Amino acid sequence: HSVQRLLFALAEGGCTSEECAVDINCMFINWEYVNCSWTRPKMQNVNYTFSMYKECPQYLQEHGQNVGCRIPFTVEDQFRHFSTNLSVGRNQSVTKDYDQLLNRVKFNPPNNISVNWTGANGSLCLNWVRSIKQQNCVRYMVQYWRDSKPQVPHKTNKNKYCIPYVSKEVNFTFQVRSKLEGSCGTSDFWSDWSDPVQWGNYTAFVHLCTMKPVTLATLVVIILFLRHLVSSLKNFSFLFRKPPWITLSVFVASVALYLGDRCTDRPCYAVVLL
Repeated sequence: HSVQRLLFALAEGGCTSEECAVDINCMFINWEYVNCSWTRPKMQNVNYTFSMYKECPQYLQEHGQNVGCRIPFTVEDQFRHFSTNLSVGRNQSVTKDYDQLLNRVKFNPPNNISVNWTGANGSLCLNWVRSIKQQNCVRYMVQYWRDSKPQVPHKTNKNKYCIPYVSKEVNFTFQVRSKLEGSCGTSDFWSDWSDPVQWGNYTAFVHLCTMKPVTLATLVVIILFLRHLVSSLKNFSFLFRKPPWITLSVFVASVALYLGDRCTDRPCYAVVLL
């Protein structure tokens, strides 16, 4: 790539060091648009004008000053020469040329991530929506923690990752990221990590699989009844050797685990409030 940096002096005080260098950085975001930004030297009230073959169609601003530009772009455009020009003030400018933007593609983080536990073989499977439709063009990386201990990250071309023989007692936290890699070319940049997704007995939740509506409704009715019963018995706690709400809490947890075995394989969480 041809990169030209501009060092220029301020009208008052001057500025000739590397801190006054201006550089342009462009990324092809999610195969949808190009986002170009530029470093800003320590100067005030400077007007930045950005252009390719025409002036920037959509400026990004901070405190009323242009700090970036968003440019509509197509997948076919990523193979073409991309030339930029940034005018700084009245008479100075800096240019940057890219042979192509293929290696500067950055996808959005994977989304709609879900975790499913399969009771048949005890597998825990992570699923997510593909970053793009082309299956053979994306590489994913899954990083996860098992009971807060980091595990070896896993790379895959599929939008699914399974861990076999997982106990219900183990807690997991997952994150996924993606990059352009495969038959469509290779980028140098990974996406940002997705938001973390947790599975397990977090924050005093009782882990259950997804129950049939009738089973779930039955559990809810039992919990509401017992909660009311516990509230009433607290007034007569002096009659019991052990506080009644402790015994009933154990009973409710037992009911939850019993009903949890009569369900489908999608995990969910139910909280017992006594």
